[in-house]
Amino acid sequence: MNWKLRVDYFQALSEEDLSLFAPPREVMLAASSYNTVLEMLSVGQFEASQERIRQISTDYPLFAQASHLYAVLLASAGEFEEAEAQFKRVRLLELSEEESRHLEEELAAVLKETSRIRRERERLKLRESMLLPIRAEMAASILKKASPPQKGRWKKSNDAFHAEADEAYALYQEDQAKERRKTAIMVISALALAIALLLFFFFIVRPGILRRQRKQAELSSRLDYLENAVRELAGKDQGAADLWEKYADWLKEAQTQK
Repeated sequence: MNWKLRVDYFQALSEEDLSLFAPPREVMLAASSYNTVLEMLSVGQFEASQERIRQISTDYPLFAQASHLYAVLLASAGEFEEAEAQFKRVRLLELSEEESRHLEEELAAVLKETSRIRRERERLKLRESMLLPIRAEMAASILKKASPPQKGRWKKSNDAFHAEADEAYALYQEDQAKERRKTAIMVISALALAIALLLFFFFIVRPGILRRQRKQAELSSRLDYLENAVRELAGKDQGAADLWEKYADWLKEAQTQK
């Protein structure tokens, strides 16, 4: 997948595109910063853009478009394991049908890359673990061959040396077996912890996020109602017209600040 072309999918956000993922003024500021990142990307400033969008998605974790763009930029930089984790976080946010379709395509491509990386890592680890005892055996064999047969007291010394070499190799094999058991215990513990964290997220954290999103949607609906009411009254009442003008000035000021 050409990740840099996927960036073209993201478009600048207008006021109508925004959901209430933070207080209204912060939403406008975050959207303005997001649009600036898109301008930077259009002139090829990928590294600076990635750092800036990372900060935005960290400050506003419910800002779905920013978090999605950050995941794509991670993938374009070849940081596939980090991108996989970010895509999975975005998957839990409120997305449009089209955004969800794009995200699933991107996540599938990232999963292929991370699977390949993990298989290669395991292959190298297995190869190294298989070579270690062979190397130790070769070293012991070389030491034995380097000591020619001798007579009398020298033969006794040579036998003692071989006995020590055999004992050392036996200890090495025992240490390797302990290390393998230790690794297996660590893997099982890590899997158990990952499952526990996943269950914690889905049954405790995610419901809280969804509740906040519903509250934010309700607040957004109320705000829209108030705006429409004041706009209608502005044509009939001078006080309402003054209030609407002040509100419009505040919105323009919020959009220009970064």
